Amino acid sequence: MKKIQIAGLRQALHLSQIEILSLPGGTRALARVLDPLAESGINLEFVAFHGGPKVSPDLILGVHRNQVVATLGLLKGKTEEGRALEIRCREPAGMISLFPHGNRPAVVGDFLAAFREAEVDIWALGFSLSALSALGEESRIPRVLVALKDFFELAG
Repeated sequence: MKKIQIAGLRQALHLSQIEILSLPGGTRALARVLDPLAESGINLEFVAFHGGPKVSPDLILGVHRNQVVATLGLLKGKTEEGRALEIRCREPAGMISLFPHGNRPAVVGDFLAAFREAEVDIWALGFSLSALSALGEESRIPRVLVALKDFFELAG
């Protein structure tokens, strides 16, 4: 199998995944939820937002574990449209980010195949024009790095 050239890989450990479920107010509520985190210097390593027109969206954040207490403190007790936020925290979490060159369909498929090959469940997945990122069980993230070497090579 020919390996796909990529621009880079990034591993982040010592994270927690914070899930805000069925965010009342949908996209209108995002700023009201995220602004206090930014104002307090909380660094978001991962952000994913999904839902639909008739489904209240979920917001998934990846934060360093040393900022979890502060993050949860800012979120707990917060209300949107008269409802308290439903919050879950999963840890310990780790993240792999892959920075591709072109050929995105093949990159996405092989990125997911590496997780499958390493037998690591993906807790949350995010895509942008410049990166693919996935959160999962921290202790298993190094297995994904090994599996990724079967599919990808660093350019240059």
